[in-house]
Amino acid sequence: MKTNINFIKLRFPAFIFSLTVILLGFWFILGPKNLNLGPLTPKGFNLGIDFQGGVVHQVTVYYDINQNDIRKLTEQAGLGNEVQQIIVPEEKRIGKAVSYLIKATITEKEQKEIKEKDITAAKFLEAKIQNLYSLIKTQVGNEYVLQAEELKKANSLYPTEFINGEIVDKKTDTQRVLNSVVKDSESVISPVYSAGLRLQAIFLVIFVLTVMLVYITIRFKIQFAIGAILALIHDTSIMLGFIAFFRLELDMYTIAAVLTIIGYSINDTIVVYDRIRENFGIMKDFTSKQIFNTSLNQTLNRTIVTSFSTQLAVIALLIWGGPKIFSFAFTLTVGILFGTYSSIFIAGPVVDIWENLFSKKEKAKILKEKKREEIEQKEEDAKDENEEQTTASNETITLSKSKLKKLTGKKK
Repeated sequence: MKTNINFIKLRFPAFIFSLTVILLGFWFILGPKNLNLGPLTPKGFNLGIDFQGGVVHQVTVYYDINQNDIRKLTEQAGLGNEVQQIIVPEEKRIGKAVSYLIKATITEKEQKEIKEKDITAAKFLEAKIQNLYSLIKTQVGNEYVLQAEELKKANSLYPTEFINGEIVDKKTDTQRVLNSVVKDSESVISPVYSAGLRLQAIFLVIFVLTVMLVYITIRFKIQFAIGAILALIHDTSIMLGFIAFFRLELDMYTIAAVLTIIGYSINDTIVVYDRIRENFGIMKDFTSKQIFNTSLNQTLNRTIVTSFSTQLAVIALLIWGGPKIFSFAFTLTVGILFGTYSSIFIAGPVVDIWENLFSKKEKAKILKEKKREEIEQKEEDAKDENEEQTTASNETITLSKSKLKKLTGKKK
């Protein structure tokens, strides 16, 4: 499919569109939180446990308690409402056991409370977990007794082994007694450690961009490196804006998605740049505008097909991947879309602007092109003037013949 789109002509509308989207993103990230503007209210990032501190706690309840009831109890215990049910295969299920994964972050207010009480984040969260356990036991009881068929199944799965939460002293031939609520696993991240993770994530993104800047400068030229880095900053800023607007959880998975898009976008940009470099060697008498437009049109089909096929796989993850990887898949979806856009409308046009401003060869080509256009215009004007003079002469000759006939009295 051959195209002849004037991408360079569209660069300023594209720049205005990108700048608008980026500024809106910055508004949702950095805007004042005390304003109430409905959907336009800035709320900042929804930081995950990795970047704010908190706990990931998996609990098993040996009663058939539903997720909504657990969520109400976690809110009551001060652990928020982020509760995810862990599916336990029926063949491995003990009694009526149900497992839940509870994720709770430490808010800024709670961080101040921890400092005032001079306790660790782990102790602060442990108190809330124990409060949750007490609330659950109030609702379902303290113990769960395995008897009859449930006992046979438990004995077949754990004939001599200890069942998590089992009270060994109460074990007999006719029953096995379990604590009604049991901790399966727990991971606590302190606010101090999460602050270090935030700095590491920022450093990691800057480090990747710096390495790419150096590589592209060596592989191509400095103007190409600047164009590529501006395109990557463009992609990263827009992704972060979407994350803030949709209140997606910003954690290490999301940072992994951002870094993935940086790698994907630079791959597209390198393909375009390589074709531009080849055409600069082939199309020596053409201006950079003509070379860039030709190169972008030559690589357009490959860029669209590659991005579309990748986007199909990511959309499948977004729809069917589940809530755990939704933020990751959504970030990839937005990143691929704007990464493809920036490779066409940002990376190339930025280099063209550089060439026009700083390249002596390019200025000479432009000057030569202008002179050629002026000469062609002069030739065209001269041609038009000659045609006008010839027409006027013919009219004069015709008029003279007509007057001569009238004077001599001759008829036609």
